[in-house]
Amino acid sequence: MLFNFGPLLLAFVITFSLTPFIKKMVVRLGVLDHPDSRKIHSNPIPLLGSLGVYVGFMIGVFLAGFDPFSHRALLIVMIAATLLLMVGVLDDAGLLHPQVKLMGAMPVAGLILISSDLGLTLFPFQILNYFFTLFWVVGITAAYNLLDGMDGLSTGVCIIASLFYLVFGIITGDGPLIWIASSLSGACLGFLIYNFHPAKIFLGDSGAIFLGFMLAYMGLRVANNESLPVLTRWMLPIIILLVPIFDTSLITISRLRRGLIPFLHPGKDHSHHRLFNLGLGQRKTVLIIYLFGFAGGLLSLCLSKLSSFPCYLIFSFLIILLLALIYFFEKLPYERQELNKSVISTS
Repeated sequence: MLFNFGPLLLAFVITFSLTPFIKKMVVRLGVLDHPDSRKIHSNPIPLLGSLGVYVGFMIGVFLAGFDPFSHRALLIVMIAATLLLMVGVLDDAGLLHPQVKLMGAMPVAGLILISSDLGLTLFPFQILNYFFTLFWVVGITAAYNLLDGMDGLSTGVCIIASLFYLVFGIITGDGPLIWIASSLSGACLGFLIYNFHPAKIFLGDSGAIFLGFMLAYMGLRVANNESLPVLTRWMLPIIILLVPIFDTSLITISRLRRGLIPFLHPGKDHSHHRLFNLGLGQRKTVLIIYLFGFAGGLLSLCLSKLSSFPCYLIFSFLIILLLALIYFFEKLPYERQELNKSVISTS
């Protein structure tokens, strides 16, 4: 399938043009991310940059020559993504308990996909497809929310992952995947100009969970694509999203070791915090993580061309390597939360 740059370019232009106006509006409304002991930035930064990304993405998908109303799946996904965005906006504005995202909105978004037959189709038993669909959607969406802790980090990682999803869409002729991936990468590129260090505006939790959900859904499309090898295609989205998966695995293992509940004890112990504490600064830290994301994307393309045995061999080695990296990162300097410093949040 030939690739049309229209959605990417249109989403880029819309988001790039709209973000300064959103920033002014958010400052007037006072929806700001104020510095505290868990934050790296030292001045209040406007939130809700998600709105510019969302509008740019939607216009890229709906108005760049594609008729989404003939694609039921695309409309359902947009409804679920919009629900998550709205919940996130309420959270960013301080009008909602943070755990509503994790315990309510994310599972509901996953159930919407399941009830609409948009979940995994890998297993012969539907109960397994339902379980792993819900686990994947909630897990990746939550992991992306956790990753959003440094200027330009989650935005740039999303661009890289979306571009590799775009390549898979082109290779397999998956039209909806092409339009989603190209529009999302274009919108994030337009926003990254304002979000890279020093950031002038943040995505907010609303943007992080919106991006995380869309990346999770694109992963489902790749895993279900019958043009790819049936025994190994499930690996590809996991490897594309190695960065958020590794970061969440790191803090989960680290916090459990210290007697903390992973999602109820936020702190500056993420992979990016540990690299930052080595004296790399925000830009170098983020660029290093971009490289990890790019490497994961390249590896996924390589595995898609290999037979089952070398794929499973490489995937097994990758798991061992990631466990070794977790051990290494545990040795790096980071801020250790106290047991009595329990704040119910996802950060």
